[in-house]
Amino acid sequence: APRPGFPGQAGAGAGVSDVGYDVVVLRRGLDHPWAVGPLPDGIHRFEDPSDGVRPTLVERRREESAQAAVRLYERLRAVSGAEGTPAVAEPQPLEIPRAVGLLRGAALAGFIRARRAGMPERQALDAARVRVAGSATNLALGGGRQTVMQVVSSDDRALGWMRVTSGAPCHFCLTLASRGPVYKSQRTADFEAHDHCSCAAVPVFRGTPIPDSVRRAEEAYRAAQDWARRHPDLAAHGTSNDALNNVRRYLEHRGSEARDAAA
Repeated sequence: APRPGFPGQAGAGAGVSDVGYDVVVLRRGLDHPWAVGPLPDGIHRFEDPSDGVRPTLVERRREESAQAAVRLYERLRAVSGAEGTPAVAEPQPLEIPRAVGLLRGAALAGFIRARRAGMPERQALDAARVRVAGSATNLALGGGRQTVMQVVSSDDRALGWMRVTSGAPCHFCLTLASRGPVYKSQRTADFEAHDHCSCAAVPVFRGTPIPDSVRRAEEAYRAAQDWARRHPDLAAHGTSNDALNNVRRYLEHRGSEARDAAA
């Protein structure tokens, strides 16, 4: 069957692209699985919802994430001495069309950008798979994060929640984790996560210990802002979020110093 197209369609294999074309591909690609042609075998089978392909692995991992979050929640609640049993709601089911669209968009973005950078088709396909894996991870871990947020909001014994990062968080996650517990009375936004993000939402009760990763994030955030004050020539000025960008620049500077010392 002929692949549906749209005006201005071009072939990804040719590696000819510009910013405008990428935007069109990503936007139209959500509606047209074959918006870019030809794509290597492997991507289109994963993308095309007309084939009946469902991200069953993501669904399963999302359920496992939610179940693990419930077990953690119950343990921390019991340690705090809280009585009763909280009402645990099932996380919102994965919206298959939206999930397929996100994964398809990730594949397209990874492949197109890799080809624009001059990578051969095989490496570009690997880059697409990495992007897909990052989006899939975010969708799966969302089950646990959403479960914690929902139970915390309805549990009168829960004070709030806190962001717990992995061993080497990015500047974005480190900055959010540095804020410590987010109390329900603050009415803050939902858990923010990016692709490949491994952060978790952990409930907070009276007596819940603050993890070392949160304390390290607080220390790193303060160190970054102090570094920015002492090095105004390297600090961020007039950006949309100077504090966040100062953390990024501080981490990059610290990593550069470590590499120089090891050389």
